[in-house]
Amino acid sequence: MNIPAKAYFLIVIMIFSLVIIGIAATMQSFAAKLLPIIASSVVFILGAIQLYKDISPSKDRETETNVAECKTEVPQVKQYYFMIGWTFCFFLSIYLIGLLASIFIFMLIFMLIKHVKWKISLLVTFLSSGIMYCVFSVGLKIDLYPGLFFILMGY
Repeated sequence: MNIPAKAYFLIVIMIFSLVIIGIAATMQSFAAKLLPIIASSVVFILGAIQLYKDISPSKDRETETNVAECKTEVPQVKQYYFMIGWTFCFFLSIYLIGLLASIFIFMLIFMLIKHVKWKISLLVTFLSSGIMYCVFSVGLKIDLYPGLFFILMGY
């Protein structure tokens, strides 16, 4: 059986999500462990589904491979570097300016990169950030990380 290279990456992500679930399960506060367990569980389930699709034999796999080879897109290695850089910058911005601000900024940038209109991008970004604030900060009373900048400013 030929296992594709991205299957190994999925396995690493799934192991990492299980580690996060294990660490979060040991936390005392229910509010502190709720978000990591939910997010890691979703990542694990989606990773398992994708891993099954990648490993299981498919009649259309040859067709998919031929179509993928014909595309004249950015090479796959450059895409991985871009995704790694994007994720690193996202985590760095969460550390510096906080979770809500980072999600707002990165969601807006992503939608603009994908050529979504300005008005729709701003509307979706504001709604998503607002819903997230209402659910976690107001509804569940979980203090989302404000960021180093706001902590130093006395927030």
